[in-house]
Amino acid sequence: MFGLSRLTSRNVSLLLALLLSVPLFVANASSGWAKDELTLRVNDAKAAPGELVAVEVRTYAPRGVGQGQICLRASNNLDSSGSGSSAPAPQAVTLAPVAEDARLRSRSGASGGDAVRMGSVAARSSWSEPGPEHPFVALEGVTVLSALGDAVFSQWFDEGTQIAVVDFASPSATINEADGPLAIFYFRLDPDLREDQEFELVLDPGVTFIVDDSGEQVPLRLRSGRLRIEEARD
Repeated sequence: MFGLSRLTSRNVSLLLALLLSVPLFVANASSGWAKDELTLRVNDAKAAPGELVAVEVRTYAPRGVGQGQICLRASNNLDSSGSGSSAPAPQAVTLAPVAEDARLRSRSGASGGDAVRMGSVAARSSWSEPGPEHPFVALEGVTVLSALGDAVFSQWFDEGTQIAVVDFASPSATINEADGPLAIFYFRLDPDLREDQEFELVLDPGVTFIVDDSGEQVPLRLRSGRLRIEEARD
């Protein structure tokens, strides 16, 4: 009876210890899983035609990175719905002064037919040509930031495909260790771009990767950004 009692007590103690360790194990596992995935995001940017625009890629989650590669691509011109844009419709406000001018010219001796033809020509001219399909004409530089300033990297850009790639490494694995951008691309914009054109800035999941300070590849969640063209500056 005494032996059975000791065995039961021992089993109860082991069971209690096991039950008490389960919440700690689950918490640690959940914390590890949460840290495994990293969101890599392109910040929205805006600039005028012909200007140099800085496109930031960041994680918003400081975590040491030893090496990696980022492949960024600018998509075709987007309209407000996010689809490919076409030539914009004529704006009614641009026709009002033309119509008024036509009436004035009609009163001063032009025939009604002339006024109609003038209005028709003005209406056609109010259609503006769409801007270039691609925003970038050159990649003028890239910055990769590390806490100890030991990041080394190489860059590549193809204007035809609008693809930019940066390969980077840090011997101290301190890239992305501090809050702030992981990498910054400096693109020269096409001077023929039009105000309010928009482009999507996409990270390519097939060739974008990050290796952490322990040498493990990090699962990534990629988020695109938008580039908006502002009014040209004199």
